[in-house]
Amino acid sequence: MPGALSRRVPARRGLTLMELVVVMLILVALAGIIVPLFPDMVTRAHTSSSATNGQEASKIVQMFEATNLKYPDGLDNLATGAGTMFAFVPGSGVATNLTAQTPDAAWITALGNAGITYVSQCGGAAGSPANWAPTFFPYADATPVPAQTPLASVTGVATLGADAIARLGMSAGTYVVFGLGSFTDMKGRVLDSAPVHFSDASLETPDKAYARLGLIFQVADASSGTSVHLEKAKFVGTVAFHGEGVVGNDQHLAEYFGAK
Repeated sequence: MPGALSRRVPARRGLTLMELVVVMLILVALAGIIVPLFPDMVTRAHTSSSATNGQEASKIVQMFEATNLKYPDGLDNLATGAGTMFAFVPGSGVATNLTAQTPDAAWITALGNAGITYVSQCGGAAGSPANWAPTFFPYADATPVPAQTPLASVTGVATLGADAIARLGMSAGTYVVFGLGSFTDMKGRVLDSAPVHFSDASLETPDKAYARLGLIFQVADASSGTSVHLEKAKFVGTVAFHGEGVVGNDQHLAEYFGAK
């Protein structure tokens, strides 16, 4: 109508109190469903990636041996002395899991016959040297590339304890464990960079603990009840280091399928 005042319906902005309450209730309900799933999601991510990395690392080691007729040199020595493990290896304080032993001459011969004659010696601590890190440079050597230490001159090597051997389902014997670090002679040939173990434990992340994979070599067989030294060390497989003990690929897969 001419002259009549136009009437506007004010634009509606925001939500009413009732609508906000409904939205909040929905969010709370979703959180109640999703949040409990987070731990299992992390566990599944950890176990699947760990099993995959372990299997791939084993293939790389076997490929290197098939190509070069020897196993890689320069692996990380996880023992810092006789009876002393590198403190940043998860589970290193559990004697039945990993034990630092003085290497028997027959072990050194068996490893040497397999091509393992030098190691990258773990040691040092935060700030010494300046580039020290528990995973990416766990060595006391201040140089950018750690010096290679003759295996025959080390005073200790890491070996699997009785519990670890049983957990991994291996026959009785002596097993030496080295870390697959960044300075093996596989790098640039069959390995671009050493894999890092993704843990689901907050204290086992690469900035707090040694998070590389371990390579197991058998140097003596005791399945018959008597320990018999092997002439040539035998590569058995890979493990990851956890506070409760070393874990193999089968254990990671079993944990993966057990997670909901």
